[in-house]
Amino acid sequence: TIANHLIEHEDDLAAKNFIIDIYNLFFNNEDINIITQIDSKDFKKSSWQIAGICTLADWLGSNQDFFVYKQQSMPLEQYWHKYALPATKKAVAHIDSKKTVAPFNSIKDQFPFIDQLTPLQQYVTDIQLTNEPQLIILEDVMGAGKTEAAMVLAHKLLSQKLGSSLYIGLPTMATSNSMYARMQKSYEALFTEDSKASLVLAHSASALSEKFQPTISDIEQPTDANYQQQEHTASAYCNSWFTDNRKKALLADIGVGTIDQALMAVLPVKYQSLRMLGLHNKILLLDEIHAYDTYTSEILIALLKMHQRNGGSTIILSATLQQEFKEKLIAIYNNNSVEMQSDYPLATSISTNNITQQPIATREMVKRQTKITKLDSTQQCIDKIKQAVKQGQCVCWIRNTVADATEVYQQLQQDNEIDNQKLTLFHSRFTMADRQKIEDKVLKIFGKNSTAEQRQGQILIATQVVEQSLDLDFDILITDLAPIDLMIQRIGRLKRHVRDALGNPIKDNNQDQR
Repeated sequence: TIANHLIEHEDDLAAKNFIIDIYNLFFNNEDINIITQIDSKDFKKSSWQIAGICTLADWLGSNQDFFVYKQQSMPLEQYWHKYALPATKKAVAHIDSKKTVAPFNSIKDQFPFIDQLTPLQQYVTDIQLTNEPQLIILEDVMGAGKTEAAMVLAHKLLSQKLGSSLYIGLPTMATSNSMYARMQKSYEALFTEDSKASLVLAHSASALSEKFQPTISDIEQPTDANYQQQEHTASAYCNSWFTDNRKKALLADIGVGTIDQALMAVLPVKYQSLRMLGLHNKILLLDEIHAYDTYTSEILIALLKMHQRNGGSTIILSATLQQEFKEKLIAIYNNNSVEMQSDYPLATSISTNNITQQPIATREMVKRQTKITKLDSTQQCIDKIKQAVKQGQCVCWIRNTVADATEVYQQLQQDNEIDNQKLTLFHSRFTMADRQKIEDKVLKIFGKNSTAEQRQGQILIATQVVEQSLDLDFDILITDLAPIDLMIQRIGRLKRHVRDALGNPIKDNNQDQR
């Protein structure tokens, strides 16, 4: 009941008549089932999904390409059957990918270049998954092929109908861009050939991505050329409806983006329920989980609790996961006390009724010892850089703050012994467009396919933007002091790939693995 002084009489009458018409249209319709009784606990849980559905329906119903305004008066039932229902079918068909998950056969479904499995990849290939929501934590060193192993798990979960779609959450835009480029080459293998699944890049600067923007279209992409067995296309497609607003990105079939896009599903922000709806029946794949601070970690725990209650499964990757945080993650899916193993590498599978911990061997190629030398001053670091450049090596100095990185970059710029054409500064405070260009340049010069000619004498002064996920490879690495887990991540960028004496990459059977 609304106070009389807050509403006009004719508006009050119109609202009452609308309610009567709605009742007659739906409650007296034998083809529509109305739920009149529901448990309060179930309703509280379902209310978030209902709110998301209402928001989605409102967004679709506001699309004037399908729902054209009608000025003439007509009975609600006539409008419903003649205009609303046909328009609704067209609007839903416009964003419906009609995808079908392909059955899982082997890791070669997605990664045909892999000839020999790493121990971690062998484990996920052999694991028998239970038919219930589950959490799988993969802890292994850099270069063990964790990303490929995680995608095998995602494919197996999808094929067992433990999810219908996937969202990959990463700590930064740079890592998201890198993962998106990798997913472009393999995501289609998750679905049958006649499927049309959307792959979306979800972060605040996705509009600047030269790899993502060309894939956006309302029109289905042309059929790709025929490929040999176990070989898939490198094309990608994304329905434009999912990209005109970041709040809708989680509704796409496959999402790659920053973790904040998912975290907002449990924060008191606008369109929170729409994001939660987008995560429903999705598999969450969270990489570099160790990168989050205490505040973000607590929000992440709330997200996973919500996801577990909604029947969702989660895959977590880390090279340096803290034990205390790991125990909190396990408790979300299983409250039973269990003795935590200290083995490393380790794969942990958790469901409501089961917890298994499996020690994993490490790939021989990524086993190595790293010599660490203490440098006591900025000048010693600069001398080390000059020495490396004279020997034709490439070098990176990771600084803890943007101010420190900028200061030493400017100092090197003024040094007559340094070629400014081979000096690059990379941090998070560049404008989005400039940061994207620098990121692409850095990946080209220091990436896994970079040649000796490209790398020779190159210097990168950077902040933490290079320590997570980016597949970079340096001959010499200098780092400021940092927590040990971050130090390990940084060391993972040192002599990361197998190269010859000149610095040219040597292709191995797991060349794409990090």
